[in-house]
Amino acid sequence: MVQEIEIVPQTSDMAINRRTGTLILQDHSFEAVFGMNGQSYDEKLIEFLEKGAGYLAALASAGLPLQLLLSGGYDSRLVLGLLLASNQSNKLRITSYPHKENDFQAATSICKTLNLPLNTNAPAKPGTLSSGESFRMWMLSCGGNYLPVYPVRNTELSRNVEIRLTGDQPTGWDHFAGNAPFNGTANKISDDIRKALANRPFGMDVADDFLSFFQRSGIDPKHPKAMLAHYGAVRSRHHCGRAWYKTLGREQLFTPLMQRDMVALCYHDKRQDNSDIRIFADAFSALGGWTLTEPFETPDRQFPKEMLQNSPFKGGVKITPRKVSVFGFGISNRVSEPNLRSIPLPLAHSETSFKKHISAGLWATKLTRQSKLFSNSDFVAANLEISQNGTLSHGFRKTTLIVMTEAIMEIIAGSGR
Repeated sequence: MVQEIEIVPQTSDMAINRRTGTLILQDHSFEAVFGMNGQSYDEKLIEFLEKGAGYLAALASAGLPLQLLLSGGYDSRLVLGLLLASNQSNKLRITSYPHKENDFQAATSICKTLNLPLNTNAPAKPGTLSSGESFRMWMLSCGGNYLPVYPVRNTELSRNVEIRLTGDQPTGWDHFAGNAPFNGTANKISDDIRKALANRPFGMDVADDFLSFFQRSGIDPKHPKAMLAHYGAVRSRHHCGRAWYKTLGREQLFTPLMQRDMVALCYHDKRQDNSDIRIFADAFSALGGWTLTEPFETPDRQFPKEMLQNSPFKGGVKITPRKVSVFGFGISNRVSEPNLRSIPLPLAHSETSFKKHISAGLWATKLTRQSKLFSNSDFVAANLEISQNGTLSHGFRKTTLIVMTEAIMEIIAGSGR
């Protein structure tokens, strides 16, 4: 019987006794997992850059086409810089969204400087799933811990695949800054949780569960970068732990910045002046050239001159990509045989029909309505989302939370049968 569903932080391991079936969580300190391992800041940063360049060089050397969504910010620029440092850009396809004017302007300028094509035709991405099947795949993707909806249309990875590079990285904790609800220090966020859930029987439990990470990982909640540690070990798992779901059809997701080294660099940098921003300033200083001279999407993204002048990597350094091998790649070598999914059916798949499945899921809920997890106002808010017909990515968050919770409660209720 299912007794509990828990998100395991990256500072914990699951030990399963295959003979008895018992499971034990083994907690480690944050330092043990994200430590500097005796390296200096300078050494760790170079290692981070050389590993990233090595990963990208290995993928390109394996003959796999690469696609990068380039914005005007730091993350995707760093990915492009690492790729060019690997001297493997001949199979690169760069895209940028024209409707995001500032990003597109910066990407256009970068591609012109580097003589790289922008927004060339993408390979065809035929789907094999109907909207209902796609809805079920989404339900399987994250168990409700990450609510934006990004539908997929395939159940497996195609042979004609393109590696989709993103700038996702584990230190994006700037949204915790400020005094708004659920922003600020760990203790303040815990208090915010208690206040927001004061009228619900589980409010204290949620707040205590949030704080338990700091005790389990040996971090003082009052540490100025405690929330960076929480993001790197817990929340980043929600954002970037769904790679299998994004790796379906003609795309394989790869995030070269998702390295423990980056968390260690941010957490252990003792300097007080925006160390997370400084790491990008140092990385671009090490790579040199266009990474510093090309404008960002807005002037306020430019680095302070003093920060660049004081960078230990001013003038650039030699980046030698680490040797990395690609094995298997996850695609079966067997010859594909005809099956029911290979029949070329004109399956209906649209955002409208996908939303109908979400709505039907809400209207069919029973266990959540009988529980004390949600109030009447929650269901009113969910119905309002449906009537407003917003975007799938962000317009159905209350609705999807209820639908996902219903599914999980069904699993738990039926697990003892």
